[in-house]
This record gives sequence, structure tokens and C-alpha cells, in this order.
Amino acid sequence: MRTITQIHAHNTALHEDYRCELHQIETRFAQQRADLTTRMNRLKAYYHQRQQQIAIKYREERLDAARRYNEQIAANRTELNQLMHLAQQSQEGGEA
Repeated sequence: MRTITQIHAHNTALHEDYRCELHQIETRFAQQRADLTTRMNRLKAYYHQRQQQIAIKYREERLDAARRYNEQIAANRTELNQLMHLAQQSQEGGEA
């Protein structure tokens, strides 16, 4: 059987082991939180960058669509003007 002093010494050693283990757990979890924060910040930066790229692509595609539309309208206007000119010449030729 152990003496009171031996039991007390064992309890003290157990307490120190417990405190050491708690410190290791706290350190490990603090590192995991820091790693998670770092990853989250990287993801936020990536998300923001992708959002900007998508917005730029969206504007470019809208500008391209507007340019094509305006070119087609201008071509139709030119063709319509030619037809109106021919019709006017035809009328003037018929009147003469």
C-alpha cells in the first residue's frame, strides 16, 4: 500500500500531466483555428477575384452584343436608305 506522500506525489504528477495535455490541446486547436482563418481569407480573396473577373466578362459580352446590334442596325439603315433612294429615282423617272 502507498503512503499519503506517495499518493499526493502521484496526484501532483497527474495534475501536471493533465495541465500539459490541456496546453497541447489548446495549442493544437489554436493552430487549427489559425489555419482555418488563413484558408477562409484565401477563399474570400479568390471569391472576390472571380467576382471581378465575371463582372468584367459580363460587361465585355454586353458590349460585344451592343456592338453587333448597332452594326446590324446601321447595315439595315444603309440598305433601307438605298431602297428609298431607288424608289425615289423610280418615282422621278415615272413622273418625267
